[in-house]
Amino acid sequence: MEPPGTAELRAGDSRVVIVPALGARIVALELAGRQWLWTAPGLDAALARGGANGTELGGLDECFPTVAAATIELGADTLSLPEGGELAARRAETHIATPDGVMEAVSTWHGERLPFRFVRTVRLTADAQMEMTYEAVNDGKRPFPFIWAARPIFALTQATRILVPQRARVRVAAQRGIELGAVGVEHQWPNVKLEKRVLDLSRPERVARKYGCKLFVDPVGGTIALEEPPLRLELIVDPREVPDIGIWINRRGGAPGKWGRGVNLVSLQPAIGAPDSLADALGTWKGAHQLRPGKPRRWTVRWRVRRVEDVRPEP
Repeated sequence: MEPPGTAELRAGDSRVVIVPALGARIVALELAGRQWLWTAPGLDAALARGGANGTELGGLDECFPTVAAATIELGADTLSLPEGGELAARRAETHIATPDGVMEAVSTWHGERLPFRFVRTVRLTADAQMEMTYEAVNDGKRPFPFIWAARPIFALTQATRILVPQRARVRVAAQRGIELGAVGVEHQWPNVKLEKRVLDLSRPERVARKYGCKLFVDPVGGTIALEEPPLRLELIVDPREVPDIGIWINRRGGAPGKWGRGVNLVSLQPAIGAPDSLADALGTWKGAHQLRPGKPRRWTVRWRVRRVEDVRPEP
């Protein structure tokens, strides 16, 4: 079987490749001449099959109305949702347009378990920026709860730094091979104060030999970054639109979930709602949002590359 088709955007030395059959997963994000996304050796086989799911494939996928698999009560009905919700593994209608001379890829999903329409537009500019605009529309007659996240996977190296505004709130969602406190406990970035020591999470490779965790930070100021000298990739959001950022770390196969040994990965995940399970977001975290009929939800995420030497240090 031939691999499914791709949609490709180019601008200057930047390039984005999207696979509609894999939930419009982005499998290449080249900004400022660097390929930022990590993809697994198994991705080619998944492409040949024409469908797959899960962060283990790498790239960037979209999750709505849940990230982790979840079962919720919706009125008198029980609704079961798979990992990635209704987007990550479903073919998205995707087309390329140039409305104002700038190439953009528009991907559209239609819900099966819930009555919604979800549209993502990716625009690529020559100044090393990718802009992603979103719209979620409830086509039904009653509101329903949701969370959303985009999950880009990056290689974790000895030089990797995660830059979040100092003292931003950090909440622990999951952990393995390390003790960061109970689920839901709060810290202040970048330090996790344990009984006998303080961990600096901004340098994930230095925290422990083998561990994994999922954290949520508040996007204070709207910008966090992944630094791989001499470049840094900045994630820019409006906190009023995108109130959560997930940070996922997998050091030598230590992340929560089923991961192989020796894998070193990190992810900065813009999100609306927390944690990853819609059931948990509706529970003690109280992090779910509502999508109401006749009231579309719109938001924007930007990815920008800058040289480390051009960025002023925080005061």
